Amino acid sequence: MLSIKEVAKTMNLSTSTIRYYDSMKLLPDVQRDANNHRIFSQEDVLWIRMVTTLREMKMPIHCIRKYVQLSKLGKSTIPQRMAIMSAHQERLLRELNQAQMRYTMANRWVNHYVQVQLNSQLDAFPRNVNQDFPQAIKKGFDLSLTTDSSYK
Repeated sequence: MLSIKEVAKTMNLSTSTIRYYDSMKLLPDVQRDANNHRIFSQEDVLWIRMVTTLREMKMPIHCIRKYVQLSKLGKSTIPQRMAIMSAHQERLLRELNQAQMRYTMANRWVNHYVQVQLNSQLDAFPRNVNQDFPQAIKKGFDLSLTTDSSYK
């Protein structure tokens, strides 16, 4: 059995992170010693690794909790776990697309400034600027899709 400090050091996590995971019911079956200190088995360490990986993937806590609960129930819950992971994958794809959109808009903005530097007539914003600016920066993007409430 390992102390929380030993696990934290081994996994390069803070003890407060491990306590948080435990308090949020993300670590099933963590034992306590006679002094009520958490003690961890190798199986607990595997759970911590899994939770840490899911957090690195930006999976919300409530989804991780459900995933852990289902994992404890065994193979019969694979379809439900796959559904959780598939939904998260879709959220990540939306976020990736939104990040690509923001990058493209930033790139267009930088290109605008390149044009301003090359054309002395464009230095008096908003005069002498295309009337579509900055709408032209957003051209081709549906900005209504940039918020995702599915994480709530």
